[in-house]
Amino acid sequence: MTDQTGRATRVVRVPTWWLVVGVVTCLVSPILAVVVSVHVNNETIREGERQRTAQQAETRKVVCSLATTQLDAFSDAESDVGKASYRGWLDLYRLSKCQPER
Repeated sequence: MTDQTGRATRVVRVPTWWLVVGVVTCLVSPILAVVVSVHVNNETIREGERQRTAQQAETRKVVCSLATTQLDAFSDAESDVGKASYRGWLDLYRLSKCQPER
């Protein structure tokens, strides 16, 4: 083959399957990237929820332990201040949904 000036030029032939592979790659790559990013995002959210639930359970355990100790200490209180403290700790104990109920 020659160009307009009469010099010989080389023709580059690309196999058809290369074009198909290139087009498929261009179309599939963005879709695959979106699917993977959504999956990673969902896993991150689930892991955060698991950690939050575990942290809430640990916090409840500590609060219940503290409230139980304070209730035991103020259970025999005879003064008004001691009785008020007992009622306050009992409210916290119940609000924290500690078991067993008192």
